[in-house]
Formats: sequence, structure tokens, C-alpha cells
Amino acid sequence: MLGALFGAAFVICLLLLWKIWQDPLLEEGQESLAVQAGLTGDASTEEVSGGTGADGEGEFIPGPEGTDREEIGSVDITEGEGPPVEKLENQPVGGNGEANNQQPGQQALRNEYEAMEERFESIERREDIGEAGYTVIEDQVFLHIFETFGENEIVFIPAMENQYHRLAVFLADAEGTILWKTDQLETNYSFREELAQPNKGIAAVSFQDLNRDGLTDIVLISNCENETGNYAGTPYKVGDVLYQEEGSFYRDWRISDQINRFGMNKSVDFIVACARDGYSTEFLYTATSLQELLDNGFEIFEQQHYKRNFEKLGTLEIVPGVYSVAEYDIFMIYLVNEEGYIAWSFQPMEDYDSLFSMMGMLCLDLDGDGMKDLVIQARFSYEGPNEELVVDTRCLIYYQRTDGFVEDTEFEKLYQFTEKDRLKDDIVVKIRDFWGWEVEKE
Repeated sequence: MLGALFGAAFVICLLLLWKIWQDPLLEEGQESLAVQAGLTGDASTEEVSGGTGADGEGEFIPGPEGTDREEIGSVDITEGEGPPVEKLENQPVGGNGEANNQQPGQQALRNEYEAMEERFESIERREDIGEAGYTVIEDQVFLHIFETFGENEIVFIPAMENQYHRLAVFLADAEGTILWKTDQLETNYSFREELAQPNKGIAAVSFQDLNRDGLTDIVLISNCENETGNYAGTPYKVGDVLYQEEGSFYRDWRISDQINRFGMNKSVDFIVACARDGYSTEFLYTATSLQELLDNGFEIFEQQHYKRNFEKLGTLEIVPGVYSVAEYDIFMIYLVNEEGYIAWSFQPMEDYDSLFSMMGMLCLDLDGDGMKDLVIQARFSYEGPNEELVVDTRCLIYYQRTDGFVEDTEFEKLYQFTEKDRLKDDIVVKIRDFWGWEVEKE
């Protein structure tokens, strides 16, 4: 025991001597491993640790998935606002406090955005708009009184950025001085994290008090059309609301998101019904029960309301109907189980504005796999390029599969349906012939 104690004491003495011998080396400029790793709290650590922000000064830059939009609230688009963090400032932060993981393409995008914003910020008078690379949409220029800007009429001037097709809004006085401007609009984020946008022009502008504060707000609907992708060449609309405050306007992203996500951007009346009067089609896509649909004003088409045994899904109640808001009838079909819960839903309207007329619906096997499918013939309306009413006759087919339904993507390409086609005698025969089997004789 005594020998062990002496041995331990001897080892400790050797360690102390070694440390004393090492100290002069540290004084001569050698850093400890802890300092090199940034684990100590002295000043030298700050030079090597970093990792707190793109500027190395401790400002945390959240990524897209870490951004909680519920905490952001209304988006202030007052003059001089920089690019939204979630669009262009989410660059990976390296260990030296710089965005050293940023790809060349991302840096180029940032540079292009900053150059465009410099041109935008340089616009101080109406004649500067063209010089900064924007084209005024002349047929949408209006005079209006905006209460917090004074008693005189203000000129509302929308303009399109020529290179990237981004929409901007300017308010100018009678002398041409720009009083307020913004390019932070919903339509400019149709393609996320891209500068070029599919804007083609303005479909409608309206000046109304939407939040009942006595101040005139702006309803804005833009026309868009993608040049590439699955929906290339298909026109669509993007709606927005600019709420007036003292000498400025702001957007509430929640209103814009709801308007566009649930198809309430078809017209000014539709947007007003949502933003001012509180009507929303959201429940059509989020309801879980038939009772919830009925409580929110869904109207059932009783002539097409019945039960069928869907082989893989069991007995289900077929519930077609519409929800009417503004001048539109939003058509939906639901399959409801015996407990009253929605088991499946169909959206036959796709990008149409409204149901014009319901022509018929059949539930029977169409592709010969022994399971019941669904075929609907209906007429849908939409607004044409010259604001005229256009009506299309459509036949939509939904095939039952083991885990639900899939929409037809091939048959309709081969056949053009008309009002004269009878659902059972003409359309069903053609569909079954397409799948290679004859209609059963009754």
C-alpha cells in the first residue's frame, strides 16, 4: 500500500514538472488545443469560432424550414423594404462566420436581385419608371383618392419590370413625384427563389375598404402563364390585397395565401367576399365530415345523391354539390362512409371559374377491372381573354384502384366531348371500347 502511494506521488511530480516546462512554450505564441477549437471564453476564441451569422456579428439567419410564418404576421411592404429573408437571404453559414457554402448560382441570384432593387429604388418620379427598366401598364392607370395621402387624387401606376417580368405598383401625385411604391407582391413569388416570373399583365384592379377601417385598400389581380412545365400555356390568376395605413400600404400574407391557395382569385368580387365578408372555400378541401360541409353551406345535388358499394372501399355515399360564393358555384364530389366521414373527394372543376351546368354522373365499371369507377359530364365556365364568358363541356373519369381513385389522363386526349353526347349511350361506350371490352347487354 505504502509503495503504491509513493508511486502515485512520483507520477504527479513528473506531470507538474512537465507542465512547468511547457508553459514558456505557450507564452512564446503556442495556442492550447482548447483555444484552437474555440472552446474557451477568451478573446482569441472570437477570431476562430464564428458560425453565428453571414456577417460574423452574431445575427442568426433562419432557413426556409425554420421560418415560422405564424410568428411573422402581416408583411410590411413600406418603401425601402429589402428582399424577404425566406426568398434570398437563406444562405448556408460556414464555420468562419461567412456564407462560404453559398453556391455560385446563389451568389449570382443575389447580385441580380440587388441590381434590380437598386434600379427600383432609384425611381423617384413618374418619368424614372421607364428609365429604370419598367413598362407602365397604361390601361390600368387610375386616379383615386387615398385618404392618408391627402385630399387630392393620386395616380395609381402599375408597371412590369422588362427583364424578369416582376410587377410593381407606384403611387404618384399630380406633379409626377412618387409618393409610395412596392414590388413585394404575391404574384412576384409564383416561382419561389427565382427572379423571372410568369406575369403577363393585370386582370383587374379595384379600390375598396376591405378591413372596414375607413381607408381605401387596393385589390389587385394579375394574369400569369408558365412557359415550361406541366401547366405551360395555361393562364391562371394571382390575387392580392394592399391594405392602406398612414401614408403607406401593407400586405397580410395570410389573406393572400388563402385567396390563392383555395382558388378565390377569380375576380374582385370573389376576393372581396373572402377578405371583407369572411367567406372562404377552404372548408371544401379541409372538411372531415359531411356535417361539416353542410354546416358551412355546401348544397347537395339530390338527384345524383345515392349510395354504392365500392368493392375495395366498401359502401360509400356519393355526395355531389356546390358551394356558392360571389357569382361562382364551386363544384365538388365527396364519398362519405357510413359514419359520416369523408373517405375521398374529387375536384372536377380544376382551373375553371364556376360550374355552369351538371349534365350527368354515373358510377359503374369503365375499365373492366371489376371495380366501380366514376364518370361526370358537366359544363364549366371561365373568363376569356377579352373578359367574355367561355363555357367548356367536359367529361371527367375517375378510375377506382385498390387504394383510392386516379383521374383519367389518356382517354380525354382522344375524344372531344360535346353537349350532344349522351353519358350512358355514347360516352360510356367509347370509354369501354378504349379499354378493349364491350358494353354489357342489359
